[in-house]
Amino acid sequence: MRAQMKEGLGFVLGEKSLRAITISTALSNLAITVLLSMQMLFLTQDLGLTPGAVGAVLALSSVGGLLGALTAGRCAQWIGPARAIWLIPLVISPVALVVPLAEPGRLTVLCVLGLALRAYGTTVFNVSYRQAICPRRLLGRVNATVRFITWGAMPVGGLLGGVLGGWIGVRATLWVSCSALALTSLPLLLSPLRTLREFPAVQEEEVASLT
Repeated sequence: MRAQMKEGLGFVLGEKSLRAITISTALSNLAITVLLSMQMLFLTQDLGLTPGAVGAVLALSSVGGLLGALTAGRCAQWIGPARAIWLIPLVISPVALVVPLAEPGRLTVLCVLGLALRAYGTTVFNVSYRQAICPRRLLGRVNATVRFITWGAMPVGGLLGGVLGGWIGVRATLWVSCSALALTSLPLLLSPLRTLREFPAVQEEEVASLT
């Protein structure tokens, strides 16, 4: 099993674009989890929303993810699947910065807008590059490696959010998380994805050089 884990890790770290996607996703999950750890406190304490209003905000915010699922394929065809991976986060992620600007009353809509667009961008971003370029025999261990790295960032984000919330306050923590989220596309911009429109094909015999 150690040999299989090493092979999966070697492929993820050896394929430059996949490595960039994995790093960007891990950073995004870290920042988003910091945001989510403060979300309920922000809605109830800072914005003074009732339980029903909180439910409405969360429901409206989730519409972004639904729209992303419905339009992801068309968006990838329009601008190219490889280009969509870096361009969508570059455009959408900074919009999260409007969330800490929300105030009680009409400006609550800024929170809804920021969360909805963040959900939209996350859904469209999740075009499976690794399924397109990974040899079938490695797909299971590559998926496991990517998920271990990207999902492993989430409990760290929850802990970090709690520490920051107690130290600098809820709104300031949102500023930190949303600012970090706005920068998560940088690894993608520094990768070969920036020059691609379509996914490259990796042949089985190329795996040895990546591992």
